[in-house]
Amino acid sequence: MGEHEPAVTYASRIAALNGCNSLWSFGALTGLSALKLGQGDQDTPSRLSDLTGTDRSELERFTPITMTRAARSLGGQVFPNKDIKIQTQHICLICILDSSIDRELYFAAPRVFWYLDFVRTCPKHGLLLVPFFDAVLLRITDVRRMAKNGALEWQRPDQS
Repeated sequence: MGEHEPAVTYASRIAALNGCNSLWSFGALTGLSALKLGQGDQDTPSRLSDLTGTDRSELERFTPITMTRAARSLGGQVFPNKDIKIQTQHICLICILDSSIDRELYFAAPRVFWYLDFVRTCPKHGLLLVPFFDAVLLRITDVRRMAKNGALEWQRPDQS
């Protein structure tokens, strides 16, 4: 698992590394429910743990788990559903650069804070998070060039 990675993205990366074109097809082969994993079903991490040999507590630590219709737990804290954006992420390009080895963005392990609507900067690098769909257009080589040229350095916005 990647640093601070949710179970659903871990399962997606495992699926891709095993030649499956989606988490859905991986689930069909293994009996893992992609829908339940994505929705934060409380029992699904056990199945993923059995498949991968990854400790269940590690899978659950950074996975949003549905508690009620209005709330999810994450890392022992309860958040309103509106604060956890599963479908839209904002990512740190330096985190992507650090966790990938000349591969596409898809192979980099996401951090759970990318899903939290109220987090706007990377806690590790202090950079403004970029919408994932904007970043998908970049390749790792582009990100490396941007980092080398200083284009990824965060600057405080002018408040005047």
